[in-house]
Amino acid sequence: MNQDQLKQLVGQKAVEYIHDGMQVGLGTGSTVKFMVDALGERVKNEHLNIVASQRLTARLLKPKH
Repeated sequence: MNQDQLKQLVGQKAVEYIHDGMQVGLGTGSTVKFMVDALGERVKNEHLNIVASQRLTARLLKPKH
């Protein structure tokens, strides 16, 4: 497994700890991008209501219809 694959795995695993109604401080960095992608999928598929700490990150989490 290369470094990006490991970061993706970590980001995806971290999302499992997030649940509806949470306020999430996501930060920045290369691993966070994978986490945001995975969390965005959960928001879209599970209709989660998540409050993100960064405007750009919050925009990425908004479900696209």
